[in-house]
Amino acid sequence: MANPGLGDIINSNGMIRTIEQVLVDLVTGDSAGLALIDQKVEFELAVARQCLEMAGNDIDFVWLGEDLGTQHSPLIGLDLFREHIRPRHQRYVDLAKEFDKPVMIHSCGSSSWAYDDFIEMGIDAVDTLQPEATDMSPTYLKRRFGDHLAFHGCISTAG
Repeated sequence: MANPGLGDIINSNGMIRTIEQVLVDLVTGDSAGLALIDQKVEFELAVARQCLEMAGNDIDFVWLGEDLGTQHSPLIGLDLFREHIRPRHQRYVDLAKEFDKPVMIHSCGSSSWAYDDFIEMGIDAVDTLQPEATDMSPTYLKRRFGDHLAFHGCISTAG
């Protein structure tokens, strides 16, 4: 299962309500916006479970997506991540681990600020490392997180 959209709360819900509105929903705790996010999470978890049950060993890993950074800073704060994104992502990670599958998360931009949380959650690898983004140099990432995370990418994707 390699779907960079799985778990992508901000971008994928932004296609329905605009990214700006999703960010407002997260900041304000808007019940309608959060309910929509949760419905999507429930649907994706059900589909992912069916795929894992049916495909078994043919699936190598579960891939989550969530663009958490801009080129220079986080897109959202750590508190907001921990309140709204992490608990929902944790459900995908828990499902993957139930089937003994490693988890890779995709995040564009400067996202190393969330890597300690990724490690605590049981995420195994991070994809799309943009070396020109703040705190995303391969040397820094390997030194700081290399004992706990595998890295995939590290080729400039910003143009």
